[in-house]
Order: sequence, then structure tokens, then C-alpha cells
Amino acid sequence: MKIPLWGAFILFIAICGCGPSKRSLAERDFRQKIAAVKVACEGSTYDEFRSARLAAKTSFEANRSLLESHEAIFVAAMKTGECVEFFWRFHPTLTLIPFGESEKEDQELMAIISVIDQNAADRIRLKRNESYGAMRADPDFLKKTYVREGLAIIKQDCEAILK
Repeated sequence: MKIPLWGAFILFIAICGCGPSKRSLAERDFRQKIAAVKVACEGSTYDEFRSARLAAKTSFEANRSLLESHEAIFVAAMKTGECVEFFWRFHPTLTLIPFGESEKEDQELMAIISVIDQNAADRIRLKRNESYGAMRADPDFLKKTYVREGLAIIKQDCEAILK
């Protein structure tokens, strides 16, 4: 039985498949999620930012082997995102950074701060004994400083991934 040439071509397409590859579909989905995170960094609520960040993280984890080229920058952005969320959600009524009850809790806080601003932890240690009024006037002690700086870092990372 002879199969015409066009029939062989159709059979080949049916067996091999046609359309975008799994890698390009994963890349497209991931880029859409990263674009949503970038938009959320420019002005959103905590819940919008968190859902966009988690959607991007889920997309990356589901397709990690296909998105290896973005891994280093994405992991750094997600770590920064976790730190931003810490300040954004922790005691929303407080304006100052939440010092701990113990030295260990303070060290954990400084580790979180240093992800966003490596020099801030040292500046805070030097100024820790300032008065409450002085702390309220100093951006190093304000939670919103680290939220804004962190969002700016994440936005830059998103732009780098989208290039």
C-alpha cells in the first residue's frame, strides 16, 4: 500500500506533533507571571503582590528544568520577595521595624534586612539606642523603607528576566 507524499507528511506531523515546544510554552507562561510581579511592584496591595509572586514561583517550580537560564536571578528575586512580605505583613499598624525580644530574634531581623540593604544592618546596630522620636525620623528604622527598596530590587530583577 502506497501512501501519497502529503499523507506521509500529515502522518509525520501527527506523530511528532506541531506547535510550540514545551520549553517555549513554559517560557511564555513564566514570562507572563514575571510581568505580573513587575506590575505588582509598581503599585498594588500586599495580597496582589503576594499572589503574583506565588504564581511566578509556582510556574518556575513546575518548569524548573526548562527555565534553568533564569534560575539565579529568579531565586534572588524570590528571596527578596519573602523579605518584603515580612515587613509588609508584620504588624501593619507599626511603622518601625520590629525588633525582637532576644538577641537571636534581632539577628534574624538583621539577616532579613541585609537581603534588601546589606549596609542597613550595620547602620541600625550603631543607632539602636536612639530615642523613639529619632528612630521614627530615621528611614533605616522604618518598615516602608525596606518594602520600597525590596520592591525596586524585585522590579529590576523582573526586567532582567523579561529582556
